[in-house]
Amino acid sequence: MRTDLQFSCVFFICRVENEFSRDAYLDVPDCVPVIQIKIISGGFMVSICKVKKGFSKSLLAISIGAALSISSIVLADNTTGTIRGAVLNTEKADKVRVTDIARGISKDVSIGNGGEFRVGSLPPGEYQLELYSDGQVTESRSVSVSLGGTINIALGDTSEMEEVIVQGQRISQLDTGIAESGLVISSDEIVELPVARNLDSVTLLAPSVSRGDRTFDEFGGGTSFAGASIAENVSYINGLNTTNFRNGLGYSTVPFEFYDNIQVKTGGYSAKFGRSTGGVMNATTKSGSNEFKFGTSFYYDEETETAPNTFVYDNDQDELNTREANIYASGPIIEDRLFFYALYSGVLKNKEYYGMTSGRGYKEETESDFWGVKIDGYITEDHRIELTAFSDERDIVEGIYNYDSDIEQTGDYIGDIVYGRGGFNWIASYIGNLNDDMTLSISYGENTQDRSEIPENKDASTVYWYNPGRVSIGDWVGSTVEVGEDTREMFRIDFSWAINDHFVEVGIDNEANSLTENTTYSGGEVWRLYPELGRARNLIYENVGSFETESTAFYLQDTWQITDDWSVQLGLRNETFTNKNAAGEKFIDVSDQWAPRFSTVWDPTGEGKQKVFANFGLYYLPVA
Repeated sequence: MRTDLQFSCVFFICRVENEFSRDAYLDVPDCVPVIQIKIISGGFMVSICKVKKGFSKSLLAISIGAALSISSIVLADNTTGTIRGAVLNTEKADKVRVTDIARGISKDVSIGNGGEFRVGSLPPGEYQLELYSDGQVTESRSVSVSLGGTINIALGDTSEMEEVIVQGQRISQLDTGIAESGLVISSDEIVELPVARNLDSVTLLAPSVSRGDRTFDEFGGGTSFAGASIAENVSYINGLNTTNFRNGLGYSTVPFEFYDNIQVKTGGYSAKFGRSTGGVMNATTKSGSNEFKFGTSFYYDEETETAPNTFVYDNDQDELNTREANIYASGPIIEDRLFFYALYSGVLKNKEYYGMTSGRGYKEETESDFWGVKIDGYITEDHRIELTAFSDERDIVEGIYNYDSDIEQTGDYIGDIVYGRGGFNWIASYIGNLNDDMTLSISYGENTQDRSEIPENKDASTVYWYNPGRVSIGDWVGSTVEVGEDTREMFRIDFSWAINDHFVEVGIDNEANSLTENTTYSGGEVWRLYPELGRARNLIYENVGSFETESTAFYLQDTWQITDDWSVQLGLRNETFTNKNAAGEKFIDVSDQWAPRFSTVWDPTGEGKQKVFANFGLYYLPVA
């Protein structure tokens, strides 16, 4: 269990990147105090306008936010985003049409009595907003919707405005609508950053995240969130949990080209997320559009510096290089209705490392043939389905050699160990806008992982000679012979309802995990010889069976926009964890793990440059 209590005050200032820099003033007599907006960001322009007396403060606040294109994330979703806005002059407005630019899908949104409108469950991407009056388009604007984000925007007749000085756009990196800590970053942004091409390296960009110990690289590496261990995190791809449920270490391996958006939650996350006392890595994959695309890429990576030698390892003999080739294609299957994205990635990784005391050297080769497909289908503009399938199956072949550390040379070849890793994964989802205020999503998916470890000479007994360090003797290759597979089945329902200033969400989140296990020592036994003591130890180990765990949760939360600059989120999650032994009997049955979540955010200036926020939450971790 983790208790998360946080209070922060954040200030945001853009850096000047070129010569464009100016001061601008917004003069609003008899409405709100004079606001000074200092533009110090480079490479763009900003809309500034003078508004006549009579506009309400709330509409003015929205229009200022829209003019500056401040992307204020107020609701954290699994795989989608939201557009929320207001029409300044409702007498001259009929509707708002929202169009997915890449896919050509359009949706008409009704306008409330106060001029407000909202459309949710939108896949991240670029959208065109058109305001209609008497059947004619009176205003058009494009916006970018990010993963888990809500973008605020104002539309309306500009005849009430006295002056427009400059027109343009900027994007704020400060999320003034949520009390979560973390980041959201797109694949286009990642390309511009000097970041290694893996999920852990992107995660390290978020605040309070540090690299895990390299000892756990066997499990895919790891990162520590706010001091938690690397076994306390959870990783999602398009809503599918791909975390290793045996020990919490690692997750499914996906090529960088497959990712579209990555959301990192380091603390304060809502009741929609659980099974983690560390952090959440929530990613979506690329999708197709009405435009056919095709591409290839090749990457080569080589380690040029090694760690210092230790008593056990001859690290200056280490070698590591990776070759990766990718090919992808995307486009419409049925224009404006059905789209695909497909990727193949071939990876060849070579690694060498040597032991000083063990007298053995290891030459490891990993071959991976990843493939992934994402299908997006639109039944209507309000109802769509998604299907994601990918395979990260791979074999790691580790060759074992005799090694003389005195002359730093390998000797005779002993044999191979073949590690089976990865597996087939898929998730299908339905996302529906039941009306302008209600959305429903239903998902089902499976995640599999191979856990086999097969030595070439598996009938040879394992023998260690302690004199005084441990030396491997005999022709055995690996001490353990393991055949196993992990399977996760998930089912989830989420329902949301916008009611005036409240956004209510409720959902069910269920996972059933099963594994098969058949593990013994090589040759059925291990011998430990102690010549100085004149004794020996013989160990025998066998673990065979099928094991199951089940995690069930439901949640309820309400996001209340009390004022334009102040919001409160109240949530409650209930977790149940059940573990069964090989006989199918429960040996862990933990229910009613109530996890309250509370957060509040205040934007003191209303300009999206500062925020004061606090959050409190209880978080529970399932038993491995």
